[in-house]
Amino acid sequence: MNGKGPAGPAASDISETVDCCFHGVNYFLSVSTVKGDTLVVEVEDGSDASRWRGEFTSRYIEDITAKTGNFKKYPVFIKMLVTALKGQSEAVFIDLLTYSDLETLKSRRGGGGGQPLHQTIPPNNKRYLILTYAAEFDRVHYPLPLVYEENPDPHRLKEIIRNLRSELGALRAANGLNTNGVEMPEGDNHWPSGQLDEVQRLQEENNSLRRTLRTARKNAKQENMAANSLDKSSRDALRELRLVQKERDLLQSRAESSEAELERERGLHRRELRRKAKQIQEVQMTVDRAKQRNIPDNWPWNILLVLCSAPDMPLDLPEDSMYGHSCQHWQVSRVLV
Repeated sequence: MNGKGPAGPAASDISETVDCCFHGVNYFLSVSTVKGDTLVVEVEDGSDASRWRGEFTSRYIEDITAKTGNFKKYPVFIKMLVTALKGQSEAVFIDLLTYSDLETLKSRRGGGGGQPLHQTIPPNNKRYLILTYAAEFDRVHYPLPLVYEENPDPHRLKEIIRNLRSELGALRAANGLNTNGVEMPEGDNHWPSGQLDEVQRLQEENNSLRRTLRTARKNAKQENMAANSLDKSSRDALRELRLVQKERDLLQSRAESSEAELERERGLHRRELRRKAKQIQEVQMTVDRAKQRNIPDNWPWNILLVLCSAPDMPLDLPEDSMYGHSCQHWQVSRVLV
């Protein structure tokens, strides 16, 4: 492991970057703290520049240590992690596991034989940085989950490229190279094999980061186009919704007017029905009174109505008329009765 010294913005913050090899794969591992209470862990695959990242608050760190049964305060945990990064103690060390590796480890600890069924493990692109504390009679594992960065921040990629260019320029200047590329200097000023490998690795990493940056820009452009298309669709849908609401309000107003008009017609119809019913009742009462008074059946109903409705009114019918004698007789009978 090759470590770089702390370079934090505050005296209480730390920043360490090391080259590590886990399970045959080279990684760049960065550990830093922010404002003294947040731990940031970043891992980058040295072959394809894939990145994983995780941020952990001091409370989260203390909670996971408490769950293991071996509680550590946040500053103590940070000190243990930095010590493991630098390889300064055999009591603490780190490992980087995939989700499958972590399930295998859990299976071994649970007595499952260390062979979990692959079909039962869901796909997971996370990585887990495991800090192990090996005491005399105990061994404790502290896992830190790291999330895969599908679209790295372009600003951060630019910063990494600038740093790599600066390191590459410093290496070239220190070894007598020109700025056009890596060349073996003439004479006795030869490249040490380790530095040449480092320069080539930096160039490959620089090219990989350039490709990643181009991909990130392309994805950002596509996302912006999709967002603009979605905004246009949303505006069209909103406009259509407003038209439908306006038409609904108009139809509702018409329906309310029709309902009011129908209610008025119903009122008029009910009043007319009551009037007709009253007339029918009066006619029925007249018929009943006529039957009680033995009025001849061959009398017209208009005369019956007059006789029954106003029995004291004199009838101006001539005696020789068709109904005169009967009417006079009926009046006399009525008086006698």
